[in-house]
Amino acid sequence: AVAGSNARFDETFNDKVVIAGFVEQHVHPVLAALTMNTKVISIEDWDAIDGFSPAVRNDKDYQKRLKAALAAHKDKSKPFITWGYHHYFHGDMSRDLLASTKSESEKKELLKYSLEKGCSLRDDSPMVQGYMQNELSTWTVRHPEFFAEVYKYRPTVFELEHYGKVKSNGYWPGKNGAGIIPEYKVSGADVFRNAVRIIHPTYVGFHGYLGEWLADNPEFTKEMLNMCGYWYFPRSVTTTSNTKADLSFEIEWLNKGVAPAYASYILKGRLIPLNSDSGSIDFQAGDSGNKNWLPGRVSTEKYSAKITGKPRGVYWLSIQLFDPESERPVDIGLKETRELNGYYLLQKITF
Repeated sequence: AVAGSNARFDETFNDKVVIAGFVEQHVHPVLAALTMNTKVISIEDWDAIDGFSPAVRNDKDYQKRLKAALAAHKDKSKPFITWGYHHYFHGDMSRDLLASTKSESEKKELLKYSLEKGCSLRDDSPMVQGYMQNELSTWTVRHPEFFAEVYKYRPTVFELEHYGKVKSNGYWPGKNGAGIIPEYKVSGADVFRNAVRIIHPTYVGFHGYLGEWLADNPEFTKEMLNMCGYWYFPRSVTTTSNTKADLSFEIEWLNKGVAPAYASYILKGRLIPLNSDSGSIDFQAGDSGNKNWLPGRVSTEKYSAKITGKPRGVYWLSIQLFDPESERPVDIGLKETRELNGYYLLQKITF
């Protein structure tokens, strides 16, 4: 009566068991379609279309399998899709992690592009917990090979994991971070300074409160101020020619910092008489060559200059590195021989 006078019984399934169906996309059509085109890396064993995929239930093995699958994906015109990631078993997922799975050729391509476009690099990975656990062989720096190229042309930036987090993780015991971390048998300060040597930063950040940092690390702060960027020391000076009209000399320079300078400095000179009977004589020797002074290397530069006036007797040869852009002298590592006028006394010369 409810169906109406035209209703009829359909006896097609008289001998069958019928279960109400619910096609829900999570399980049936979408998942089936995905497994035909994805790389399965799951917490359970799977018989996938490309073969058996054994279960993986920890972050290290998951990352290893993911990197291997990406390396085997040769057709870059097609997207790479993987299924099975589970954060409870496989750890946190991030852009950094995905970037680290790139092939070596892709990484080189990215580095080349960065250099061509004048890009620099900043690294926030130093002393992050995951990198302390997995990347201590490179002092928690994810891609040392990137910095090895970029620092020669552009200033790089070192940014520590949040200082408060470093301390709460137990990675900064003792004054100036000098205490040993029991888990890794190395001090926090050693991880920090070795990461600085790899990144070659002009700028170093500790990612925390200034007062807290300075109270904890007074000596380490001075060490890092001297280490980051460049720090020029003249090792020796040799006069090769000196007449009343010309002066030629060589200077051996040592850069004790971790980076070069990225601007050219002029070498200025001043002949200062040992007695007061005659005045000082200023000269310029042109480009100092400082952009070529890479960290930890000794560089020998040859200079020559025309001398005005008529020098007679014994003079101090003094020099000054000068930045024409800021119109300021550049400090070098000879504080004890620095005159009030900003020049550094190097050698006595007789005319």
